[in-house]
Amino acid sequence: MLRSPGEMPPPLRALRASIPSVLLLLLITLPFAGRAHTIDDPLYLAAARHVRIAPADPLGGPSFWHDHPATLFDDLYNPPLTAYVLAVPVAAGRGGELPVHLLMILVAAAALVAVTWTGETLGVPGRWSILLACSPALCAASVSAMADVPFLLLTVLAWGAAARGQAARSGVLAALSALTKYAGLLNVPLSVIPLYRMSRRKAIVSALLAGGLFLVWCLWNVLAYGHTHVAAASRFQDLALRRQGELVLSFVAALGLAGLPAALGLVRWTRGGAAISILAGAAGAAVVHARGGGLMSAGLGFAAFGSGAALLAAAWRASRAASRSDPFPAACFWSYAAYTALFVYFGAARYVLPVLPPLVWLLARHGEAERGQARRVASVASGTLLSVLVLWGDTGYANAWKTAAARLPREGRRFEVGHWGFQWYAEARGYVPLDPRQVLEPGDVVAEAEGVHGARPSPAHVAALQRLSTLTVPSPWLRVMDSGAQAGLYSSAWGILPFGLRSPAAEVVEVRSPATWVLAASAAAPMSPVSVDLGTGEARSVLLDGWSGDEAFAEDGRRTTFVWAMGPESALRVSLPGGIDRLRLRASPFEDAVGPLQISLGPSAFAVVDLQPGWRVYDAVVEGAVPGGVTTVVFRPAGSRSPGGIGREDRPLSVAVDAVGFGPGDPVGNRGVWPVATDEGPGLFVSGMTATLFEGSAGRVRGRLRALSGAAELTWSGPRGGPAWSGASQRCSGACAFDLAIPEPAARLVVRADQAIVTGLEAAPASR
Repeated sequence: MLRSPGEMPPPLRALRASIPSVLLLLLITLPFAGRAHTIDDPLYLAAARHVRIAPADPLGGPSFWHDHPATLFDDLYNPPLTAYVLAVPVAAGRGGELPVHLLMILVAAAALVAVTWTGETLGVPGRWSILLACSPALCAASVSAMADVPFLLLTVLAWGAAARGQAARSGVLAALSALTKYAGLLNVPLSVIPLYRMSRRKAIVSALLAGGLFLVWCLWNVLAYGHTHVAAASRFQDLALRRQGELVLSFVAALGLAGLPAALGLVRWTRGGAAISILAGAAGAAVVHARGGGLMSAGLGFAAFGSGAALLAAAWRASRAASRSDPFPAACFWSYAAYTALFVYFGAARYVLPVLPPLVWLLARHGEAERGQARRVASVASGTLLSVLVLWGDTGYANAWKTAAARLPREGRRFEVGHWGFQWYAEARGYVPLDPRQVLEPGDVVAEAEGVHGARPSPAHVAALQRLSTLTVPSPWLRVMDSGAQAGLYSSAWGILPFGLRSPAAEVVEVRSPATWVLAASAAAPMSPVSVDLGTGEARSVLLDGWSGDEAFAEDGRRTTFVWAMGPESALRVSLPGGIDRLRLRASPFEDAVGPLQISLGPSAFAVVDLQPGWRVYDAVVEGAVPGGVTTVVFRPAGSRSPGGIGREDRPLSVAVDAVGFGPGDPVGNRGVWPVATDEGPGLFVSGMTATLFEGSAGRVRGRLRALSGAAELTWSGPRGGPAWSGASQRCSGACAFDLAIPEPAARLVVRADQAIVTGLEAAPASR
């Protein structure tokens, strides 16, 4: 492109025009550059640490971000380009916050320059980029370690190169954006729009170059990992009517309240536009209130949906005006608006970033924004204040979890449940994610962060854990992730508003440890067959991972309970007799699970069942040795599949399991000894068995026993042993207390019951 003598090159001209926007962004974000890592930051930081060690294997590092240990290939739902960008500040700061956030703030500043450069190409003066500089969505994303700001930079550069006819550069930048976030694939056809109007050859070159580079990435995935990462990431996509509606609501609210609120003061208001805004605001407030938000959150809902609707209406009017002269900005806006509103994994304010630059260009070019200086200053000032408030709330939320992690105890083996920033800082205290199949031992410590993304403890773990303490850390009243305030700045699963209000607010961590007496009482190998009636409340406490909730249906005049095994593996844990050589299973496979079902019983024994369609009872021979005692049983079906479809079942179903019996006999009802969760804490379920509750010396043994059916009896072993206490379901259905003096210096207390639950067991000195 020819320039007149002395004319400043476009990049330098854009840089000069961007100075006010960049300075405003720095003014807003630098005070918060020391914010604790939060949300998905640790996932990208872990990837950055890994690429420093193995730069040629960016997705091969270990990860535990969802419900089981995996690799970055499984858990990182975006390509790893951001990990390479972060590798240097992560190394410089050794995982500290400041170097990472300073780099991201600089990337955000570069994105503002790119917005100005591209906008000037489209005839938009550079001063309009200041509306983006005070966007709460951009400011919050700038103080993070996630992929959104690098993606914004590459996306706008790809658009600018295409608008200037730079086909090769546009194709490379579009490919790089797609290697930052897979949504960047949209930039390939979008870049073709202005290039095609200049030359068909330019459009083809750009598309082929971008597509070719992305294809190389996919082929390398197949060679290195066996299949493509984009296919692995797509498993998080969940199409359902309710979910898509939630995404649309979240997009509108995020656009209006966190995306470009500074533009509201400049939008040309018409009667029709005002009416649409008021109606949308009223509907949004009603939705927020119906979802559990208080009056303050409902008020924010009115503002969010009203302003979001006003911006969309203005964008529609501007798009219609631009349809013939230059459809490129409108295509960029509506393409990413549709993607964000319908096809992201969850709603989040940062996902609206790609729609903001074309929205500014549309408003500025097509008469949808007032040019009055006073209105402009007021709009920018209010946007700046809102961004500072959001960053204050976000920083306080992140720092609260860092503080909570710093207060965790250091004794014993340490596990945590809860990801995001809490996981990052708990790791520094020696806590590791709790594997759903982890065997807990006396003295272990499990810290569970409330309201934080992460797999819950497995039912079997919950059954054995008792509370040690509760850590409570005050948190800001401006809530960014709080279902009670309908605030979901980072995920619409917490709320459809980008932020909400609630005071007082706090972040809570429950610290638990296994009940020693429950572990000891359930560890011994039983002397008779064990059976588990899945789908019942007592049986739920043996489940580890890979199971649905309890389900039931009517069959032949009786109620059949069951649970679905889901995914490639499902596991349970129960104490089994030693040397069992058979098992019996009643189950019905889903379509893809018809065929061999392998059932592992501990590390050295297994059985194989050939599943046929429909409900059937199967007998199988156990190969190998079952040593007896606590045993992890793993079901590995022939396959699993989600029925899929909008509004349909989305679980990866494999086998519906009614009951499984270990040893001879029919698996009728629950029979065995295992920990069970109760309202009083961990308890011991005893059915058709005996179990040792106490062994040793003390003054007295106390507890409560609830007889679910039949009779229950406590006896003392030893020379002075004999019956100590007895009860029946008619008398102890609501639990009976027992308080027994130990008859000799060292004795053993044994319970035998048809079906009962023991809770609150404690040994105390005789004087108590």
